[in-house]
Amino acid sequence: MSGRTIPTPGPGSRSSARAIRIADVAGRPDAKVGLSNVTLAYLKRRIWRSLRKRGEVGDPAYAELSCGYLLSLRSEDMSPPVVKTFWKRGDNGRWSREERATGGGLNRNWSASQILRRDDPLAEPRYASLTFGEKPSDTGATERPEAFAALWDARPDLALDLAADGAVEPVSRLGVRVLKANPGFLKSVDAAALLRLLRSVDVAAQGLGFSEARDRLASGEADPALLAALLAADFPEARRLAVTRIDRDPSLPWSDAGLGLAALTSPHDDLSDTVPRWAGERRVDAVVGAELADRLGAWLLAIAPEPEEATQALIRRVRERIGALWRDGDMPIGHAAIDAFAHPAAAVVAAGIDILALAGADVSSVPNERWAALLGSFETDVQSAALRLFGRLDDDTLASHASLVVAFATAPSSELRRAARPLVVRLAARDPGLAERLSRDLIDSLFRTAPDEAYPGDVVALLKEATPAQVAAIDPGTLWRLLQARAKGAQLLGSTEIQNRPASQLSVRQIARLGNHPHLAARTWALAAFRDDPGRFQNEAEDAVLLVESDWDDAQEFARSYFDGWPEDAWSPAALAVVTDSVKPDVLAFARRLLRSRLAPGDAAAQLTRLLEHPAQSMHLLATELMTEDAAASEEAFDKLLPLARIVMLQVHKGRIAKDRVTAFLLKEALRDRGRAERVAPLFADLSIAGVARDRAAAILALRDIGAAHPGIETPLNRRAAPVRAA
Repeated sequence: MSGRTIPTPGPGSRSSARAIRIADVAGRPDAKVGLSNVTLAYLKRRIWRSLRKRGEVGDPAYAELSCGYLLSLRSEDMSPPVVKTFWKRGDNGRWSREERATGGGLNRNWSASQILRRDDPLAEPRYASLTFGEKPSDTGATERPEAFAALWDARPDLALDLAADGAVEPVSRLGVRVLKANPGFLKSVDAAALLRLLRSVDVAAQGLGFSEARDRLASGEADPALLAALLAADFPEARRLAVTRIDRDPSLPWSDAGLGLAALTSPHDDLSDTVPRWAGERRVDAVVGAELADRLGAWLLAIAPEPEEATQALIRRVRERIGALWRDGDMPIGHAAIDAFAHPAAAVVAAGIDILALAGADVSSVPNERWAALLGSFETDVQSAALRLFGRLDDDTLASHASLVVAFATAPSSELRRAARPLVVRLAARDPGLAERLSRDLIDSLFRTAPDEAYPGDVVALLKEATPAQVAAIDPGTLWRLLQARAKGAQLLGSTEIQNRPASQLSVRQIARLGNHPHLAARTWALAAFRDDPGRFQNEAEDAVLLVESDWDDAQEFARSYFDGWPEDAWSPAALAVVTDSVKPDVLAFARRLLRSRLAPGDAAAQLTRLLEHPAQSMHLLATELMTEDAAASEEAFDKLLPLARIVMLQVHKGRIAKDRVTAFLLKEALRDRGRAERVAPLFADLSIAGVARDRAAAILALRDIGAAHPGIETPLNRRAAPVRAA
């Protein structure tokens, strides 16, 4: 019996009489079944009639036939529910609306609905359309809505199949109900059956299997098969339960080959740290280890020739785990591991190579053509594994392949670079000439754009391990080039090596510039240099204060605190000028505080013109504080002040305080000196036609006062006599 039916209009519709020409549909992938709706309705009724008659006479075959039918159902046999509103009359005689979901799930499948819901008080069989509907919610419910529940209770093994293998929830839920009604059977099933429940599509079946597994672990010894089933489950709580139990027993999981294999081959991310921890802390004995190695080899050979990416990632995890478990090189080797070399999947071949290395195999007998084939593979996994195995060669044999090994040290793959690193270290220690050439080539490569994000770190680590003497001999000029380079690799090497150098190798200006380096290590070294030798930096204050230009918060906070502690005599006009020339708001705030507290009166004139030339209005305001008679005593200083003062005074709707201060200062100077009055009057004349009424009024009054103080100076003002009024 097939679980598939074709939804068609009900009997009596026009489409039920439509004929289908065989010649029109023969060979087409969407060919329709040449059956009328009447025939289909007959088959639906016939299927259930055959099952019902067996159930009515108590035939055990009912449960077996029904199980086979239900297991054939798939998600495409389910239909979405349709919510409809019905009027319902209550006990008080009033009518109210009630929404009911009809036609959902398997309600359109007549036979499945009869099997699953024949005794459900809420189910409403509709014999005309051969579907099931829903009755009002107050009708009542039952715990066993399925037909012929006694026949199901007699076959709990079939219920296990439904709960574990049912592809749709209603089918799986029937199995769960039967298993709950027969708790004795569930307690007798093995761990493999519980694993089937844990992998069910129905959360109720998963919960049932988890509850039984938890009860078993709580009541007795840890069954390795049960723990293996829990580790393999897709149910996170099940895996956590297994981990908790295994952590309590130091002999687990490596005391049983099956459990050990389940741990090594677990694909779940929540075990990615747990399994390596077990492998590092707990050892496996020789007998169990031999069986575990054989099972692992068989698992590898069973992998598909073209595994998916997830499977390849799992194999890489397995390789890391067995490397930790047999880190002493005592892994047993069997025929399965050897056969892995012939597997079409590169990930499996790489695992086989790792097993050879972990087994302590003699690699000196491997012919060169085999090495060439492995190292020349197009697969990164195979190459990296071959490099680790290659490392078991003695130094003399390894030296004969030096050029090949060094080439892998700068390969495009980070995995290959890391695998080749210990081999290059051995070669460089044996051949100083190779170390010299290698360091020069690697340092040059760091000035170029890295092929990937990991390349700078890999190459710097290789330089530090393989050529430490050459790195320590880098001259200060090259070191500064590394630090200032735009390439990330050069920056990383420079910031790593600078920590081993005294501050005397760089100038004060260079150290201050390092305060803006992107690497924290370089900035930390620079700040320590400032802290350790304050006298040196105070003597070269003009270069030292460049530290305030750093874009990094740690350097900025240090600079403000550090320079606040300098004595007043350390702040030369040139050093103050460096700070005031900045355009960063935080630095400008620091500069204003410095000028107010550190600027000597004799230096005000030099700073005044600098501040007025500054693009920031906040510095213009500060400049007005420095506009004193002494600051503008020289005619040269006053002449420089006028064009900058014009810029400030003619601004519209901004810089009000600075504008008022400049106006007052210029008026004071004009009233004091006729020569200056002649140069200031045109500026006030231009301001008198400004767009802001307040500025026009101030300019007119200033021109009046200048004309009164210095008669003969030309101004645009015309004085009119006041009219004489008769008494």
